[in-house]
Amino acid sequence: MGWDLALRGYTSILWRDLHRSLPSMSIFNQNWDNQLVTSLLSLHKQICDNRNSVLHGTTWLDSKQKLCTRIIEEVKLIYDRPPPKLHSRFQKVSRMPLKDRLNHNTGYLQHWISRVKHQQKVSQSLHLISLSSQITIKEAFHKAWQHVSDKQKFPP
Repeated sequence: MGWDLALRGYTSILWRDLHRSLPSMSIFNQNWDNQLVTSLLSLHKQICDNRNSVLHGTTWLDSKQKLCTRIIEEVKLIYDRPPPKLHSRFQKVSRMPLKDRLNHNTGYLQHWISRVKHQQKVSQSLHLISLSSQITIKEAFHKAWQHVSDKQKFPP
């Protein structure tokens, strides 16, 4: 029996037999097998509550400060290790100095982080698409226009 079934309320006969076979368990209530699921669920809830208080804080202000700290660390990490290859259509990460970037509010920084991550994905796909043998539409029209103008300058 796995944790999934145990947390759904199923207890195994083996749990009850284990309780009966261990003399050290006799200090617990005789309905130990009935209280097992409740104990597991309360333990799981305590673990989740403690995790959330450590990660997100217990008060609204504490939560806001932890979020702000985490975002600032992520921005600093992006500046320390900028994306390796952004497409030429995107601006460089270091266009704005780090000190000036950190003067913005948390919402702006969250949006900027998500934008940089999106630019990385787009750049990766654009770099895969742009093979050396392929040219852009603009380059193709420029070559075609040059060909027409060459014919006008140098007739056959």
